Amino acid sequence: MTHPEPVGFPIRFLATLGTAPQVVTLALDLLLESGFDIQDVVVLHTINPETARAVEVIRDEFEAGIYGPIKVRFAAIEQGGKPFADMDQISAFQRLLQLFHDEIRTAHASRHAVHVCVAGGRKVMALAAMVVAQLLFDSSDVLWHLFSDLPDVADSRLHATEELRSRLLAIPVLRFGMATDILAAFPNLANVQSLIELQEKAMRGDLMRRRREFMQRYLTRAEREVAELVCQGKD
Repeated sequence: MTHPEPVGFPIRFLATLGTAPQVVTLALDLLLESGFDIQDVVVLHTINPETARAVEVIRDEFEAGIYGPIKVRFAAIEQGGKPFADMDQISAFQRLLQLFHDEIRTAHASRHAVHVCVAGGRKVMALAAMVVAQLLFDSSDVLWHLFSDLPDVADSRLHATEELRSRLLAIPVLRFGMATDILAAFPNLANVQSLIELQEKAMRGDLMRRRREFMQRYLTRAEREVAELVCQGKD
């Protein structure tokens, strides 16, 4: 497994799920074997017959005591009581962004690190995880992808064997420190879209500041006058 070393924080493990429950159990097994202190698991999923079966398989593993005291929750992607059967609507993507946002912020508030596995479900679910990770991750959080030797999704094996091997790859995340500053200034900001909009506004302001600084520091007065005329569309 290619990963950072375990640190002394309890961990909330988030995993996207499609039709293959193995992506959750195999990843969780690897993290536990590597010494990560997983306290609870949150599975994010759409709602359709295939994902419902995968949810029940994972639920049965936890209820059977396979993972001891570790708790599992299932976060269905829905809005206003309306479940999303797939990720083919922008509203489903926005709702998933919000779910990731809420889970990561509540984990941080309780002094938990966050590990996210994006191997399950639609590719767009991994993109949603990456967007929020860039906004909210700190140095203790990790984004994972799972590789396994499963021949196909119909394979019912949930745990590694000599024939079924798997490994995790830590995905580098470019963290936007500006988002942390925004959260510090607006601690009650609860909507991920508002966070993105505030960050974009701050970035535009920073860009304008750097443009002004360049013109004042590096251009002569005559060059500044020419630049202003060009910006106004004048020859």
